[in-house]
Amino acid sequence: MKRLNFERAKERYDKICYAHLYEEASTDENPNWNIRDIVSEADYWLGTFYDEGHTHYEMIDPIYADEDSRKEWRSAVGKLKRFISAYEPFIEGVICTENHGGKYDNCPHPLK
Repeated sequence: MKRLNFERAKERYDKICYAHLYEEASTDENPNWNIRDIVSEADYWLGTFYDEGHTHYEMIDPIYADEDSRKEWRSAVGKLKRFISAYEPFIEGVICTENHGGKYDNCPHPLK
């Protein structure tokens, strides 16, 4: 197995955040995050692209979305899926520092 380059993982995740998500979701805003936190957060955001109640879903809504929005949606979803696939092997044995939701969140602290 390859070795984890945590700085590269943070850079890659932040690039996705600044292009498709929110600045508040970046590692710059959350400096205590470890690799499991980042993968968990990416998984949370991936879910928002499929949630009919979220603005990310509106990018593919058949009534409101145009082709450019759909292309951006596909791009963001693809980047998040590839990111999760690339870094999921490194999260075993790592505990999240905070709650994120999603299947990779194993934070022992209750949601605030």
